[in-house]
Formats: sequence, structure tokens, C-alpha cells
Amino acid sequence: MHRQGDLLFVKVSEIPQTAEKQTHGIIAEGEVTGHKHQLSPGAQAALYLAAGIAYIEAIREAKILHEEHKEVILPPGQWEVRRQQEYTPAGWRQVED
Repeated sequence: MHRQGDLLFVKVSEIPQTAEKQTHGIIAEGEVTGHKHQLSPGAQAALYLAAGIAYIEAIREAKILHEEHKEVILPPGQWEVRRQQEYTPAGWRQVED
């Protein structure tokens, strides 16, 4: 597992067959700051989305960039991206970056 801010990257055995390949490389955009978690330009990796969950398939090491966090390097493989959640009196919600 690897973490960058409010994102957790968890290695998985496969990406769902229903996942759709994304072309923009932006994993998550910051709701507060406008900063974004994104694949490094030229990374040999693909971003997929299925049922609101992002997945990364890294052919080689994939560098994840963010303006306010240290870069993360994912080893080759398939990764699920999980958003951090927090509990509020109104219930669970995603942490806003």
C-alpha cells in the first residue's frame, strides 16, 4: 500500500472488466485547493474508472504527482485508489483535499 494525502493505493489482483479507460491521467481533483493527484506525464500506466472507483495499471513504475504532497512511485501492477473518509454527525463522507 502507498498513501498520498487523502488517497490510498492498494494492490489488487485485477481491475474490474467494466472499468473504462480514462485519457486524462487525473486520479482525483482537490475540492478545496484545486490541486490534483495525477499520473506523471509519460508514465507507462493507465487510469481506469469503474463504479466511481479509480484503478491504475502500472506497466512500469508509475509516478503519482500532487502539488502539496511528496510524489509516490507505484511498482508495476494493478492498483485500486481509495479515498479517505471521515465520520461526521451527518454520517460518513470523503475527506476533501
